[in-house]
Amino acid sequence: MTRKESILHAARSLFAEKGFDGTSTAEIAERAGVAHGTVFHHFKTKENLLLVMGETLIDAYLDGLRALPLGEGSGWERLEHTLRYHFAFMGEHAQGLLVMIRESPRVLGERFTGPHAEYIRRCMNAVNDLRRQLLEQGQADGSIVPCPVEQTVFLVDSLLGGIVHNQAKGIVEMPQELLEATVAFCRRSLCATD
Repeated sequence: MTRKESILHAARSLFAEKGFDGTSTAEIAERAGVAHGTVFHHFKTKENLLLVMGETLIDAYLDGLRALPLGEGSGWERLEHTLRYHFAFMGEHAQGLLVMIRESPRVLGERFTGPHAEYIRRCMNAVNDLRRQLLEQGQADGSIVPCPVEQTVFLVDSLLGGIVHNQAKGIVEMPQELLEATVAFCRRSLCATD
């Protein structure tokens, strides 16, 4: 693990435990096992560290999504793979998601503009472009019912985002049965009947 990765890991743990405001950069440096100045060398500010943490999480999500074996199967089967991946990622990165959902709106507020915000928008657009492509493929191959693609992409994104938000905030636990129920809900809503 590089120093930068150690700092990100330490910050994520401390932000989850103590919150953004309750964590000092000195504590981050101590937990990461680096000199205090090293934190600022890599991230300039604590706010920038949070932004990079979000970008790193999004990069990991996109890398995993791109690595899915989506070359074969119907549009629905391929879309279902992305839904299951989403839930697996959510479980593996629960702490980072909690930090980003809890801390970034309050800390960054209206300042969430510029290159970081644009980067995150581009990444989220890439995810939705894939969902759009799979919905269109499913409609073409008959595995997905005719539906307004843009609205459906928005609804699927909102459903998945709401689940992440509610779980990360501790509003709802996501046992495997509920995840399966979510996939089944999407199947009932989108799949063409045989």
